[in-house]
Amino acid sequence: MKNRDFPKILRFFLAKTKPSRQACVHIPMNPTYNNLNNNSVMKKLSGILGLSILFALETSAAGVAEKHEFKAKTAEVNMEVERNKGEVVVHLQSNQFNQFAQVILERSGDNLQNFTACKTIDMTSQKIIDGDYIKNSDRFPLPATQGTYYRIKTISKDGITKTYAPVELTPLH
Repeated sequence: MKNRDFPKILRFFLAKTKPSRQACVHIPMNPTYNNLNNNSVMKKLSGILGLSILFALETSAAGVAEKHEFKAKTAEVNMEVERNKGEVVVHLQSNQFNQFAQVILERSGDNLQNFTACKTIDMTSQKIIDGDYIKNSDRFPLPATQGTYYRIKTISKDGITKTYAPVELTPLH
């Protein structure tokens, strides 16, 4: 089910549960009928409530990005990496993101030799959280059994390139 289909489903359920004028005026005296009618309305309302909670949780989880807590904030640009569900999540923190045109994420699998670019982040379109935090990922990392080093290169709006110290992502055993 797609998010845009939710209003159609909600309208369908609401249309089926609206009381008619006849139902308000005429109340049948058969207790079995009343229980059956109340149970079907309750089932529909429970379905609506369940769908609305599911939709609310899905949209709130997609829209909120948590800010990462860094172990140390001493460098001009702080970087930490972690494995998460088959990809490597890269956390960056800096007060100078507004001065960068691009940030290039590089990785090396052979002990600090031969770094290659694995992702280029365009800072004009990148969402910066609280003015100093960026979360991005390497969706196609090297094997988890292999030690990997990540580093970043920044290119300022003036064209100045800086390369920062690499960070090790330890292998899984």
